[in-house]
Amino acid sequence: MLPHTHFEPPRPWQTADKCATPRRVERLIGEHVVTVACGWRHTAALTMQGALYSWGHGGFGQLGHGGTIDFYLPLRVKGGELWQQVACGWRHTGALARGGVAHTWGDGDQLQLGHGDAKMRVSPTAVDALFEVSLQQLSIRSSELLCSRHTAFPPPAHTPPSSLPFHRCRCCS
Repeated sequence: MLPHTHFEPPRPWQTADKCATPRRVERLIGEHVVTVACGWRHTAALTMQGALYSWGHGGFGQLGHGGTIDFYLPLRVKGGELWQQVACGWRHTGALARGGVAHTWGDGDQLQLGHGDAKMRVSPTAVDALFEVSLQQLSIRSSELLCSRHTAFPPPAHTPPSSLPFHRCRCCS
């Protein structure tokens, strides 16, 4: 038997103290959270004021905090942007800044970030190929980025997101 030379304490989600019932996220008390998005092992929350928080596994830069460190508590994503929507994928995250400008970050090995390469991004990075397009919504699947853009006649406010005309971005193909 080989000696165990590396000890890493168990992470909160690896212990018997997993959260079986919903609990308040203490770090977000006082924030008016309007959207929560969940990825493989990370979570993002968007506030009414346009602040974006993320936490969980950050090993692929998907938290957007400038590195690949795990954060067990919500931390505000820096960068000065005001956000209007967020979506999480397997190891990546996408968000729309106010005005419909798409930003993505995290693992890009399947070209899913839309930056034209397979590089990892550790902080929100504007998708240049979509910069001139005012997007209405992003949707992220396991390793894809889907977008819905504004048209001359936007859909009525009561239109559910599932009925919007999504297309797979050419820049991500």
